Amino acid sequence: MAAGVVGRPPISRERQYGRRLAGSGRGSHHRRPLDGARLREWTIPVEFTDVPNGLIITGQSANTLQVWLRGNELLLDTVDPASVAARCDLGSAHVGLNPVSLDAAVVDIPFGIQVEAVAPRQLQVRLASATQVRSGP
Repeated sequence: MAAGVVGRPPISRERQYGRRLAGSGRGSHHRRPLDGARLREWTIPVEFTDVPNGLIITGQSANTLQVWLRGNELLLDTVDPASVAARCDLGSAHVGLNPVSLDAAVVDIPFGIQVEAVAPRQLQVRLASATQVRSGP
């Protein structure tokens, strides 16, 4: 780490894909040029919503995710990496260890930008009763 740098800022790496054809992957039927399209990799925080009443999060397997975003360079330049997060719904979670699947739908991004990939694809979240945690063993 460079001298004087504190912490780790969000990562943004981009690659120009020139005239690569979109949809040239598995099962694709549409082919269109992606002139000017960029792919950026960011590290984003994980946030949880709808934690059931009476339960609290006592552990999780990761605090951040790697996401790969594709879009027009000008549009990507307008997005503040600090405003992008993965929001995971815990509404159906229970006491104990809960697997949470991750995909493009959990990433909150502006219209016009696509989520190409997310890593990891699953988190483990441990929930406990709030009364048990407060009173201790």
